Amino acid sequence: MAGRKRMRRFGAGVAVLGLAGLAWVGAVWWADAPVVPLVQSDAAQAEAAAAVVAASSASGGVSLAVAGAATVALKSGLPSDPGRDLVREIQDALALGTPAGALTAAELIGRCLGADRRVTELFEAQSQQIFQGVLAKKMLSLFGVDEQRLIEHMQKEQRNCQGLDAQTRSMRPALLQRALDARVEGAPLRYLEWLVETQGDKTDPAQLQVLRQRIRDEADAGSMVAMYALASEKLPLAVSAEARHSYLRATDHIEESWVKDDAMAGFLKPVLAMRQLLGGRGADPSLTPEQLQVAEQQALRLFEAYRRRELARHRSVG
Repeated sequence: MAGRKRMRRFGAGVAVLGLAGLAWVGAVWWADAPVVPLVQSDAAQAEAAAAVVAASSASGGVSLAVAGAATVALKSGLPSDPGRDLVREIQDALALGTPAGALTAAELIGRCLGADRRVTELFEAQSQQIFQGVLAKKMLSLFGVDEQRLIEHMQKEQRNCQGLDAQTRSMRPALLQRALDARVEGAPLRYLEWLVETQGDKTDPAQLQVLRQRIRDEADAGSMVAMYALASEKLPLAVSAEARHSYLRATDHIEESWVKDDAMAGFLKPVLAMRQLLGGRGADPSLTPEQLQVAEQQALRLFEAYRRRELARHRSVG
């Protein structure tokens, strides 16, 4: 019994590391990376890494920690890195006056609303010596990050978010609704996250169904973010075991395409290797060979939709 309690505490603590790291990097969990991997940038690679490991089904908390360590390492390469000015970024997004800008602002406001909690959780993890666990040390050292650096970056974000006025904080629901009404890609997923966060089991079933369908439609159109969300069990998306496997396999194909890209491979290989160290992602044992075959065919269709989408975006940016 004591051993199981320690394992639960460890899993919860390591999840804190991942959540903090993901928050610091500036990519909300499922944020769509800009033309990955056809257009390379630190931000794009960080977004890709977060998506890769956050969707891992082997161990939710541990895989989040990998994402946190990876993304923090990418963005904190310089000792003098000042961190991001989230308040300014929110103001800039609002100044655009567009539905897409509204979604960006809503995402960043959500991060600021959780800044105090994330710092508190990090200090709790530190006091419980979660950082000193063998697995936690391996994950952090793999990407050149230590606990103090992680905490310092989160405290910078916390201090920055203290400058966000109450009126702007209260705008999040209306901004999400505007983006949703304008059918901005990613808005259904963000809106669903907000509903779960604020309403939980009281969420309107009819509204929930509409959001689920729109997320599935975005995945069918090639959205990497929607595919990763549907492959995960993080949100109540009502995905069958067979469908979930197809999304998992689609993301496998996406990751394999990244590894083949020279600019992405060097970074992503250790991330994927770490996920394998933690157990990888296996198929649901309840699925029959026939169901697995159908799921694989669907996964290939999803991957081709992703490829067409990225090629089109690549051509659009010249």
